[in-house]
Amino acid sequence: MFEAMMARVRQLSVSVEALAVLGAELRMRQDRLEGDPQLRSLLREAVRAVDPRWLERVDANEGAPALALIQTVFRQALELLENPARPPGWSFEDPQVLDTQGQLSRIVVRAIVALATDRPELAAALRRPGVLLDVGTGVGWLAIEAARTWPALRIVGLDPFEPALVLARRNRAQSEVAERIEFRLQRVEQLEETATVNLAWLPGPFIARETLDQALASVQRALTPGGWLIFGLAGAPEDPLEDALVKLRITRGGGHPWTPGEVEERLRRHDFTEIEGFSPRIPVRFVIGRRAVSARRLRQLPAGRCSDSNGQRCCAPERLGTFLLSDTRLTASWQMICHGAARATSGSRAGQPSARAPSRPGALRPDDMRRPSSASSPLRCTTQPALPLRKKTLPARSSSPQSY
Repeated sequence: MFEAMMARVRQLSVSVEALAVLGAELRMRQDRLEGDPQLRSLLREAVRAVDPRWLERVDANEGAPALALIQTVFRQALELLENPARPPGWSFEDPQVLDTQGQLSRIVVRAIVALATDRPELAAALRRPGVLLDVGTGVGWLAIEAARTWPALRIVGLDPFEPALVLARRNRAQSEVAERIEFRLQRVEQLEETATVNLAWLPGPFIARETLDQALASVQRALTPGGWLIFGLAGAPEDPLEDALVKLRITRGGGHPWTPGEVEERLRRHDFTEIEGFSPRIPVRFVIGRRAVSARRLRQLPAGRCSDSNGQRCCAPERLGTFLLSDTRLTASWQMICHGAARATSGSRAGQPSARAPSRPGALRPDDMRRPSSASSPLRCTTQPALPLRKKTLPARSSSPQSY
């Protein structure tokens, strides 16, 4: 038994040293260190033994987050070895530990760029003036990277841990984007803003089970209608050993190892819409949701009856009574009702009745629907008795993850 145990320890120690070798090579490159020629040659030989092409594949941009990951893994592993009995909670005050953890968070911005590639509305939101909320900003590297990447956005970073914010303020002062970044000593549950945030980043591994509902309620309230929440998760484990280590690390840090399904259920509970999963090619996963566009109950919006100069009725929407009042759809509908827009509201073609005729008194029937006799005909609007609009919920996008 002893021999088997030592053989296993020796096997795992090789992996530890191999990771240290990769980190050392990255550090030599990043800091432009020369070192002893003989040791430098042996170090590169060891790197090639780990991966023959690794030295050629890794460039400076890729090397920085990889080095940060290696450093934070080693420092947290050493803390586990020295303090195995400490209770859960984030207790690291060592500036090096805090800084390497923060450097690693910069890859989140790269992942959000990838996320926005095939989501035009998100891409547009990132280009417009607005506010990005960085919950758990730590030493501020994610906020700084976000400000550099999206010049129109102002970044508000929250963190309840003053030792981290001391470093964040220093990093901000040394950056070229300091004027667009604000740091607050504040928990997300204490956030009081309403409808001011365009995009919120919530780092799941640092959110405890008992505080998530409060956090989501605060973020949901702070988001503008249609605003985005990106909930970060640890990368999908490749085997049971990695899964066990990730759960241990997250729980010791005071968080909860959330699963995509758990997060999606919580987002639905807090009335987020368009919930979906996304997994970029880095060790992080997202669950995305949006604050629903606010529905306004307009009790006196009339059913429109438009006519052209020849008295021909046109463009009466049979869906008026159940129309969902998102801002853009309401605008388009009312223009079409009262200004004779050429678009049909329900897919009905000119002169053809719709299968979904209204049953309300006073609403126009399908055979009342006509296109204007001329595109340039002047239109005037008359009204039928007022119809109260019923609130109808937008169908959410599929909550099934794309890939994890």
